[in-house]
Amino acid sequence: MFRVLAVVGIWLVQLGIIYAQPDLYGRIVYLSHTSMYPGEVVVARSLVSNRGNAPITSPAHIYAHYYLSADSLPDSSDVYVGDNQIQSELKAGAAFEEIIRIFNIPDSIPPADYYLLYVLDPDNLYAEANEQNNTDYFYPLHIRPLPAQGPELVGLISNIAHRRIHPGDQVTARSYVRNIGIESTPADSVFLTMYALSREQLWSWEHFVKVGGEFFGDPIPPGREILLDEDLRFPDTLSPGTWYLWYITDTGGSIAEVDETNNFRLWGSLEVRIPWWQQWWAIAAYIVVGGGLLLAVLYGLRRWYLLRRALRAARQLRELEQFKSRFYTNITHEFRTPLTVILGMCEQLESLAESGDKQAFRKAVEMIGRNGGQLLHLINQLLDLARLENDHLTLRPVQADMVSFVRYLVNIYESYAAGKGLAYELTTDCAELWMDFDPSLVQKVLSNLISNAIKFTPQGGKVRIHLSVEHAAEGEATENTEQTHCLIRVSDTGIGIQARHLPHIFDRYYQVEQTDQQGTQGTGVGLALTRELMKYAGGRVSVQSEWGKGSQFSLYFPISQQAPLSQSPLNELDQPLKAEGAQALTEEVVHPAEHTDSRPLVLLVEDNADVIAYLRSCLADKYRIQIARNGREGLEKALETVPDLVVSDVMMPEMDGFALCERLKTDMRSSHIPLILLTAKAATEDKLQGLQHGADAYLVKPFQREELLIRIQQLLLLRKRLQQHYRQAAPARPQDGQPASLEDTFLLKIRDIVLQHLQKAGFDVPFLCQEMGMSHTQVHRKLKVLTGLSISRYIRHLRLEEGYKLLQSTSFTVAEIAYDVGFQDANYFSRTFREQYGLSPTQLRAKQAGFAT
Repeated sequence: MFRVLAVVGIWLVQLGIIYAQPDLYGRIVYLSHTSMYPGEVVVARSLVSNRGNAPITSPAHIYAHYYLSADSLPDSSDVYVGDNQIQSELKAGAAFEEIIRIFNIPDSIPPADYYLLYVLDPDNLYAEANEQNNTDYFYPLHIRPLPAQGPELVGLISNIAHRRIHPGDQVTARSYVRNIGIESTPADSVFLTMYALSREQLWSWEHFVKVGGEFFGDPIPPGREILLDEDLRFPDTLSPGTWYLWYITDTGGSIAEVDETNNFRLWGSLEVRIPWWQQWWAIAAYIVVGGGLLLAVLYGLRRWYLLRRALRAARQLRELEQFKSRFYTNITHEFRTPLTVILGMCEQLESLAESGDKQAFRKAVEMIGRNGGQLLHLINQLLDLARLENDHLTLRPVQADMVSFVRYLVNIYESYAAGKGLAYELTTDCAELWMDFDPSLVQKVLSNLISNAIKFTPQGGKVRIHLSVEHAAEGEATENTEQTHCLIRVSDTGIGIQARHLPHIFDRYYQVEQTDQQGTQGTGVGLALTRELMKYAGGRVSVQSEWGKGSQFSLYFPISQQAPLSQSPLNELDQPLKAEGAQALTEEVVHPAEHTDSRPLVLLVEDNADVIAYLRSCLADKYRIQIARNGREGLEKALETVPDLVVSDVMMPEMDGFALCERLKTDMRSSHIPLILLTAKAATEDKLQGLQHGADAYLVKPFQREELLIRIQQLLLLRKRLQQHYRQAAPARPQDGQPASLEDTFLLKIRDIVLQHLQKAGFDVPFLCQEMGMSHTQVHRKLKVLTGLSISRYIRHLRLEEGYKLLQSTSFTVAEIAYDVGFQDANYFSRTFREQYGLSPTQLRAKQAGFAT
């Protein structure tokens, strides 16, 4: 049984070997040309496949043979024209990639029609080529007779670098050119080679696309050939698809003369592909990426826009907060100043009532009422702005004489202008002007402009109010240029407004910097309210200003006569009118004679008359008072009279308190004077700013009377301690380049002058003041504050100090020392020496001798 199974297995194996065999198949798929001359080179392309059910493993190579046959069947009379060795490792069902075979048609073959046979021979048995050798395909061709005379060029493309190209590519091609004529090509003629593409395999010159070509002038002998390598450049405009490559040769002429008489050879097809960056998926990727980038850019722009809008909103909010903060700071100043007077005078009412001084009591009550009215006016301005913002303001127009009403308003401020020493006038172009207007509105806008003009005009300036009737066409354009207007101009010769502030001067809460207004600053409400009220009444306001020369505000009231007549428009006012600051400032004249009044001299620098009156009432019992209306006047009086102490406001016209403080503290004549700043600015940075400028104390309005008195008392006490210091010891000279204080510099300079002129006969007090470059009053006041001594007594004090040194260091007699230090009488020297040191010169020497023994 086992033997039977073995036999059956062996039989099955043999049967598998028999039926599991490879089967090669080959065919010609392309010829470069089917009409040719004997001896011409031809390119054939073939395809080999394994149709069997087993792979080819042996032999390693098989051979493909090409034969020319008179019919389509192989026989021994076929003419061998070439072969090719190919690899035989093919799996079952696999196809061998295309190959190119180049072979020559024999020169001896007669012209006729033939078939090109393709034979695969695994055993390389040329002689046995027959129908059993996988001869599965034939290709017809025609052999032409050789030309009877002259040269004849034929050529073909043997190979190109690659068959898959892109538009714009450059590809290397190899070609052969052969002279199959009976003569050599002439040396003086040219021959042409050209490469062209077409969409079809049929020859069509008008559809060719030239991709390369050369002209040659070297002769080619008969039967000889040359090898050409050339770069073909395919146009960028070449459309994708299958193109056929042709090779053209000619013995003469030009490209324009190429036609069907030339030798055309078809090499084969080329596949023109779209570059990857032009493929649909690439374009889709471009669209996606481009769309993504566009979306990213749009998103980024949107984020940038939103960020900018947020930053702009934040900046506007911050600016608004700054405006509000500055507004509240300054509005509190406007509140604190009247409150200082009101609260201070309220404290004094009880004592004034007990004293029975009715006149002082009445003045105190008037001051309280006047400052209360200022507070009410400011509050009404804020309320009016709120009403205008909410459109709750109601106009009450009447028909009355505008000229008479304006004259009444102007006269109210006459005393205020006179108190500041201003030229003040009203001019009109008409005696009367009956028109519709709201008296309360006109009062608010005109009073605000007049009070500002007076406030910001320095002493000696001019404020002018002019009323006229004009058409708007003569000014700026309005909605109705033909309507007649009542024009009221308020002009002044004050400090003016800088050009950069003019576009914003009517903005709500907008305030010009304090430095630009020379220490005076508004609330940011009045002009904004003026514009809103004029707009609400159908009019408008404009401004013209030049920095340093003055400003002019123009009010345009539309003229109409439809309201009910009123003979007394003053009855329509909300409250009785009072001019701000109408009380004239009075001043106590101070004389330097100290024997008449030994009380310390206090200089008050303040632009508000009621505040000065309150400060005077606080200090007049203990101190002499001197008054200055602004910082510049305060500086002049401080340098002239050298007061014992200065009390100054911060926000003042012409020069603010900070500038005044810095000027006084940096001048040798006034650096010793204690200075107290009074201000409504309660912020920490404002206090620090005042202290940095040299202020000795900083009081915030409203302040208590006792606090002010204690501050003054303590500062004057510190000056007395400074006197004791300077009287006990001379100021030390600065070392290592360290700057000395102005007080030390002042005393050292006096000491140097006195010691240099001890024995000068004409040395006296006027000579010392002349050498110091200061007036007698300035030297006396400063020396009195620092040392408590007059000029003459301080000179004697320095002489005695020098005599004391000589008594200790020399053996001169007392009389000699007295003459050396500038005393003309030795007895007077001894007497004053005893007064200063408690010992006579003789006793000092005796005491010194006792210590020595």
